[in-house]
Amino acid sequence: MEVVRQKKIFFFLAVLNSGGAQKVLITLSNEIAKLKSYDVSLVAGNASGSLLGLLNPQVKLIDLKVKKISESIITLSKLLRKEKPDLLVSTQLQTNLVAIISTRLSRRVNKVIIREATTPSVDYENYSGLKKKILYRLARRIFKTADGAIAVSKGAFKDFKKFYNLKDNQSFLSYNPVINQCVFDKANEQNFPISFEPDVPILLTVGRVDPTKDLETLVNGFAMARSKKKMQLLILGSFQKEDEYYKKLQEIISSKKLQGDICFIGFDINPYKWFKKADIFLFTTKLEGLPGSLIQALALECKIITSDFKSGLEDVLDNGRFGKVFPQGRHDVLSELILDELNSPIKIDIGSRKEHFQKFSFDSACESYLNIFNKVLNTQS
Repeated sequence: MEVVRQKKIFFFLAVLNSGGAQKVLITLSNEIAKLKSYDVSLVAGNASGSLLGLLNPQVKLIDLKVKKISESIITLSKLLRKEKPDLLVSTQLQTNLVAIISTRLSRRVNKVIIREATTPSVDYENYSGLKKKILYRLARRIFKTADGAIAVSKGAFKDFKKFYNLKDNQSFLSYNPVINQCVFDKANEQNFPISFEPDVPILLTVGRVDPTKDLETLVNGFAMARSKKKMQLLILGSFQKEDEYYKKLQEIISSKKLQGDICFIGFDINPYKWFKKADIFLFTTKLEGLPGSLIQALALECKIITSDFKSGLEDVLDNGRFGKVFPQGRHDVLSELILDELNSPIKIDIGSRKEHFQKFSFDSACESYLNIFNKVLNTQS
């Protein structure tokens, strides 16, 4: 009897750090490996980072051991020729470029699917330096040669497809795998590194300390609300003390004498317990594709106040049905919404909320990704 070869999927990342895009590919690797329908490997430019511990032992880890992802092109192309995976899946701008170029150099022994976790036109116009703009211009020339391209929200899909001039048959929309039972189990943990004052409302934001998160608006809005009511703000996400943006935030905090009210927690492998502890989740971002932290806040029944960022808001909050929305940069409006929510919280039907976030479950998202993988693999080049 002829033995049918199990198809190979390589997921490709630069490093295994605390980013949401990296976590999504690790989750997909783990879940698809459990199904045993594919031979799954995770290829990393450098297999270091805080997310390494999340990788399932069933997933083979291949470390290219390069310092920069751009240095991995030749190494990856040789690996592709040697291992002959059926499919290479990558995420993020520079990693996607490396994936496509390496596939070409390997004489296209595999198909390649790229994934974009943001809205490229917004990033290109507002938040890109010269180097990144050059990468985007290169991407606009070669992303259209990918076998498939995945966007993560309705708004991102429209932007992604138009910006890169992608065809209908190579463009796909798939939500991220964000919610499973583990999220709810870990939310009940109580091992916090800080203490909390009784009866003082806790406001939380989650995400790396980065200009695109517009934490100036967060701090200024909190300061206005804090002047009228005692409360605490927790900022959960990776940061570097020597970073200029972090220093700028500290200057604002010091000028408003809020050192005792605002705490930078740093990265936590279990963010879910913080959502469970918080009274309100605040999100002041300028740029998103599909924010996992907003989905987690929704699932863990946090009150939500968010900026009107371009992509993902419609998908996650159903255009304001499950949270309050303020104009980007308007810290005065944010302050008013914080006080309104603390003084007169709006009740949201738990049943409708639960039904809504099911589309972000591991099962639903993995089924969607597998359907895309199968469609690309079964399409003639």
